[in-house]
Amino acid sequence: MEIGCRIDVGGNRGSVGYIGPIEGYDGDWVGVDWDDRKRGKHDGAVGGKRYFFASGEKSASFVRLSNVIFGRKIDSEMTSRYATQSEMDQYEIGVKMIDFVAMEKIFGKQRDIYKLRCVVLDSMHVALPPDIGSPLFNYCTELSLYNNLIARWRDVLDIVKFFPVLRYLNLRKNYMEPEMTSVKNFDSPVKSPVFRLVISDCRIDQKTVKGVQKLFPKLEQLYLASNNLHTFEVSSTTGSLQLLDLENNSIETFSRIHSLSTVQSLTSLNLSNCGISEVIFGSPIGFASLKDLYLRNNVLKGWKWINEIAKLPALIRLYVKGRLSLDNEFGNNTREVLIAKLPKLIELDRCEISHVERRSAEIFFLNKYGVSPVAREHEEDIVRLQKIYGAPDAARLVLPGGIRLLKLKLVFNNKEVLRSLPASMSVQKLYGMASRLFSLDIRKLALYAESVGGLTFEFDNPCRSLNFFDLSDGDVIHVRAL
Repeated sequence: MEIGCRIDVGGNRGSVGYIGPIEGYDGDWVGVDWDDRKRGKHDGAVGGKRYFFASGEKSASFVRLSNVIFGRKIDSEMTSRYATQSEMDQYEIGVKMIDFVAMEKIFGKQRDIYKLRCVVLDSMHVALPPDIGSPLFNYCTELSLYNNLIARWRDVLDIVKFFPVLRYLNLRKNYMEPEMTSVKNFDSPVKSPVFRLVISDCRIDQKTVKGVQKLFPKLEQLYLASNNLHTFEVSSTTGSLQLLDLENNSIETFSRIHSLSTVQSLTSLNLSNCGISEVIFGSPIGFASLKDLYLRNNVLKGWKWINEIAKLPALIRLYVKGRLSLDNEFGNNTREVLIAKLPKLIELDRCEISHVERRSAEIFFLNKYGVSPVAREHEEDIVRLQKIYGAPDAARLVLPGGIRLLKLKLVFNNKEVLRSLPASMSVQKLYGMASRLFSLDIRKLALYAESVGGLTFEFDNPCRSLNFFDLSDGDVIHVRAL
C-alpha cells in the first residue's frame, strides 16, 4: 500500500494519489485517480485543501480504506484462480443446465499451479511477484495478466523471473509508471525466452518502448496498440522483430517510424487508425521482408501513396478498408485500382486475388488510363501492363483458352461498378462479389439482370453460370437488399 499503486473498488480501477485523514471526516481515506475520468468528483482538492493532483478535473474522489482492494502476489492469485476452484456438477447457461462429467481429473491437474503450462489471470488483482525463494513455474509458457493491478515495471521483471520458460506475456491494460522509473539497470535483460509481448492500452511512453526492447531482446512479436505513441525508434536489440502492432497511435507519417525500414526480420506491420494521410518512404526504401501491411481507417487520398506502397519489395498482403479515397472518377473501383497497381499482391483486405480478378482489374485499368496522354502517376504501370496485354483495347476481353469475359455493370441504389467477368462464373460467386462490393449480407440480397434491350430476369439458381443467361456486354445487374 503506497502512493502510485493500483487499486480496485467495486470493480472500478484507479491509481492511489493519497492515503490518510481528510479534514472534517473520521478515519483514513484513499484518494483515487480513476481510470474512468468521468467517475470522479474533483481533481484531488476538497474544501479548499489539496491532497494530490489528479489527471483530470473530475477524475478523482476519496473512498474508505476498508472498501479498497490492493494488489496481490501472483502466486496467491493463481491459487485463488486454479487451486481453490470448486468442482462444478452443473452450470446454468440461459435456461439450460449443462452437466460437467468427469471433471475431477482436470481440476486435479489445475490445482498444482506449478505444473500449469498456460496461466490466465485476466481482470484479477495481480501486482507483485512471489516471495523471494518461492518455487519457480517451470512449465508455464503463456501468461496473461490482462487488466490487473501492476503499477511498476520492476515488478513485471521480478514476476518474469519466476517463469523461466515463458514465451508469451500479455500485460494489456496495466497502467505502469512512466519512463520505467522503477527499473535501475537496463543492461540486465530477462532470461526467459519471451518472444511475444502484448502491452497495448498501457499508457506507455517512448522511453518505455525503448526500455522494453532492451529488456526483452528475444522479441519477435510486439503489440503496442492504443498507447498514444507518436513515433517508434528501433533499439540495437530489435534484430529479431517480425511483427509490430502500432494500431490506434498518433504516428501520422512513415518518417516517424523510418528506423523500422532497417529491421530485416520485420514481416508484418499494423498502422491502422494512426492518422496517416500520406505514405512517403525514405531512401533506401528498406522493409526488405515486409509481407503484411495494415493501413485500415487512415485518410489516404490520391495516387501517390499507392505508388509508394508498390515500392515495397516483399509486400503480398494489404489491408486498407476504412476511410480511403482515390480519384473521384473511380467510384467503387478502388479494389481494381489497388490490384492493377500492386502486381505482387496475392490478398487484399482478407480476400484472395484470383488470376481472373487480377487480369480483369489490369485490363480495366489499362483501358481506362492507358490512352494518351498517360498521367505521370500511371506511366510505369501502363508500360508494365502493355508488355502483358498490348495496347489499350476494350475488345481484349478473352482469357487464355478462349474463356469469354463480359463487361457488366453492377448497380445498388445510386452506386455503379463496372466489372469484366468470365462467362463461366457461377451465380453463387456473383452473389459473393456483390456482397463484398456493396457491404451487404449475402443472405439478404437478390440479383436480377437487365439486358440492353430492356429484358429482365432473376438469378434464381446459384449453380448456373452467367453463360446460361446469354448476357452481353453492357447489360446491368441490379442488386437489391431484402
